[in-house]
Amino acid sequence: MRKEKKEIIKNYLFDEKVSEEEHKERFEIAWDIEENFERIKFELRQKLIKELKQKIEQSEGFRDYIIINRGLIEGEKYGTLFIFKKNWLLSPESKNIGILNYAFEAEISGISDLCIGIVKQDNDNKIPFKGNWQKQDDIEHELLNNINQIYNALGGSPKGWKVSEWWIAWKYLHSFYRGMWQREFFLQIITERGFKQALDYLFSELVELKKLTEKFIDNFVETYKHS
Repeated sequence: MRKEKKEIIKNYLFDEKVSEEEHKERFEIAWDIEENFERIKFELRQKLIKELKQKIEQSEGFRDYIIINRGLIEGEKYGTLFIFKKNWLLSPESKNIGILNYAFEAEISGISDLCIGIVKQDNDNKIPFKGNWQKQDDIEHELLNNINQIYNALGGSPKGWKVSEWWIAWKYLHSFYRGMWQREFFLQIITERGFKQALDYLFSELVELKKLTEKFIDNFVETYKHS
């Protein structure tokens, strides 16, 4: 099939029935597409993340939340979209993200290898603590109990959730939306209906995460603030 498509393209570019000038015009068009195609695909992914941010901001269920983009929309490696409750801030005057936060993150530049989960404010500065919580023995008992409640509510490793130094829990999105590079993905989101399906999927993952864990994060934050 690939060879057949290649021949069709070659026949279009070098059709003997058209003039030399037409040959040049067709080749220039093909060249311009090749030069700009990756950027065009990135802009489609970027549009999806921009509209996801807007959908969260306009959602009644997230009216008490703050949404901060740090490089995800711009396509940076490890760019992140943070979503956190106002009372998850360390203090009302804080200009930082929450003690814990819901987040979408891209492990590869260009908005690719997307994951979702619950991330700490600052692992390096021990907010709320440093390191992988499953490997720590000096976390206050009540805080550790809160974290276990969060992880268990999500279903843990059987549901695909992982743990790291920065993340309380994280997982890759469904493979179709994780990389967002397949031909089928772009054929979906260039249609109005398909774009909405992709947007609804990303939003539903966040809504489910919130539904399962919000009360446990509330408890963790209050415990941490008073410890």
